[in-house]
Amino acid sequence: FVLTEDLQRYAAGDAAVGEYVAFLRERVYLSAELVAGRVGEDHPLKAFLTERCGVNALEFAMMQRDAAVPDLVALNHYPHSERYVFSRGEDIADVPAVYVAGEPPPAVGPLLRAASERLRLPLAVGEVHVHAPAPERVRWLAQHVTDVQQLRADGVDVRALGAWAAFGMIDWHSLLRQRARVAEDGIYTFA
Repeated sequence: FVLTEDLQRYAAGDAAVGEYVAFLRERVYLSAELVAGRVGEDHPLKAFLTERCGVNALEFAMMQRDAAVPDLVALNHYPHSERYVFSRGEDIADVPAVYVAGEPPPAVGPLLRAASERLRLPLAVGEVHVHAPAPERVRWLAQHVTDVQQLRADGVDVRALGAWAAFGMIDWHSLLRQRARVAEDGIYTFA
């Protein structure tokens, strides 16, 4: 059983969004913890699930009884998986952290290490991709390979790394909702 999820990082741009960012950081692991039956009375998002989502005690008990612990958690990572959240008047704004001066560059290593400590399950990097010229695609993939190799050397159970779209994609920019014939290279470049 492989559970796939986006591996995200959230940075708070100001104190006004601190509580919301703490919630988002917890939510990163919620799907794996729900499926594995790990959401009990002491879970940080229990109140959110009951009050906001309407999950009742019977449903929690059924999720724990019918838990299906994943054999592998495959975490996807893209440059926009790391977010910078800030207040904008009464609103909350969210932009890719890669565009914010002073934010660390996206890196899967620290995120995988944190996921391993939290989930205590075998991990994989499910999808690695960046829509960019060939040298940047190579750099992005190589960075992920290096991070995974270092984690494995440190004893973190990372079992695989998958490149998303080895041979490219057509119209993925719109999640296949538009026929624009926009070609996006994968590992190999379209000729």
